Amino acid sequence: MRAAGCNGTRIPRSRGSARASSRSFSSQLIQSRPTYGSIARHGAIRQAGRCRPSLPGTICAVRTAATSELASQPPTPNIRARSEAEGGALYARIKSAIAEGRFIPGARLPTERALSAQYRVARNTVRKTMVKLVSEGLIVREIGRGTFVAKRRQPAPSREAEFSLPELLEARLLFEPALVELVIDRAGEQDWVAFDSALEAMRAADTWVAFKEAKYALHFAIAHASRNRFVVRMFEQIIASRRAAGWGRPGGHPAPLALVRETACRDNAAIVAALRARDVPRARALMHDHLVHTLSSVSGA
Repeated sequence: MRAAGCNGTRIPRSRGSARASSRSFSSQLIQSRPTYGSIARHGAIRQAGRCRPSLPGTICAVRTAATSELASQPPTPNIRARSEAEGGALYARIKSAIAEGRFIPGARLPTERALSAQYRVARNTVRKTMVKLVSEGLIVREIGRGTFVAKRRQPAPSREAEFSLPELLEARLLFEPALVELVIDRAGEQDWVAFDSALEAMRAADTWVAFKEAKYALHFAIAHASRNRFVVRMFEQIIASRRAAGWGRPGGHPAPLALVRETACRDNAAIVAALRARDVPRARALMHDHLVHTLSSVSGA
């Protein structure tokens, strides 16, 4: 067989050279095949490295080190439980502020961003708390304006349903002195802050209504620190009765505001100091004496 040259001429080719070329190619192909020994050695290398052959050795080492580091780290805290705890505390604070009159009906609440920064909680926690307060009818949200304390329509007070101040003081004498033990056992940091804030409001009050609001806010905070919902609800009824009566006293105000305020601030500051010192007998005695003194000043008037 003749092969064609570049100019079209045929170049003679011998059969012997073609056979030699074929045998040479076959020999190279056989030599390039992996032998059983090479396959075994390659498997031993893969088994020793425990890494896929497609991954470089450096990546395999980094992956192994990262896995060991993650295994040695302590478990992360339960973020959901922490969020629920922070949301419950924020809910209690805002609800208490509304019940105590610090957020009056129609008042505009701080923004979610401001509440998040003030109480150091996540924006999502603030948002969930607002949704809960809206569902309970305590606040309303107006698009483009903000969040406001709901304006609740107060029923007209019935003269037959009103309780006199001596009646309320007698009732308070039955449970408030015994309440101090629960308060000492259960009060948290936010409760002590509420006590001090109420005392400051009492000292700064320049009207009779402001003074009485601050004084009852202190005793409501003490009741709230007991974590007894029945006691808290009962004290809410006491405050509602006094507000319905306009915080008045039977026979008017026989003593000047400054004198009444000074005595009340001294007595209540002593009660708070005994609570902070965890002195149950002294706190109980001071609470009892304060209520007896108040009752004696209004009874028979």
